[in-house]
Amino acid sequence: GGRYSYYSHKGYVVGGPSSPYRTHIWGASAFSQIVPIPDFSKVLPVNIKGGILFHAEYERLLIDRQRINPFTTSSQGKAWVELYLIGFGYRQRLGEKAALNIMLLWEVSKSSFSPYPQNPMLRVNFTI
Repeated sequence: GGRYSYYSHKGYVVGGPSSPYRTHIWGASAFSQIVPIPDFSKVLPVNIKGGILFHAEYERLLIDRQRINPFTTSSQGKAWVELYLIGFGYRQRLGEKAALNIMLLWEVSKSSFSPYPQNPMLRVNFTI
C-alpha cells in the first residue's frame, strides 16, 4: 500500500536554535502477517480472546536527502531508500472482520538512510 509521513523537527545547533526542518516522505510498502495463535482462550486456560502475530514488511520510501545527512548543504533533492522490518505483536479481534494490532518492529536493513531513529519501534494499527 501507499505510505505518507510528514516530519517536522525543531533544529538545534551548537550555540542556539536553528530553523526548523520539515519534509514529506512518500513511498510504498508490502507486508505479510502470520497469526499462529489467533485466540489464546482456545489453546490456554485464559480468558484472552486475542492472539500472537508475526510481521514482515518491505518499504520503498522517497526521502529528502537533507534528512539523510542534515549536516551538509550539498544534499539537495530526494533519494529512494529500501527498508525491511520484522517483528511480532498481539492481535485483538474487534468483531468479524476488524482487529487491533500492537506490534514491536525492528528495521533490520540497518540503512544509514532509515527514517526510523531506533529499534524496536512500537506500531499500533487497525485492520478491516
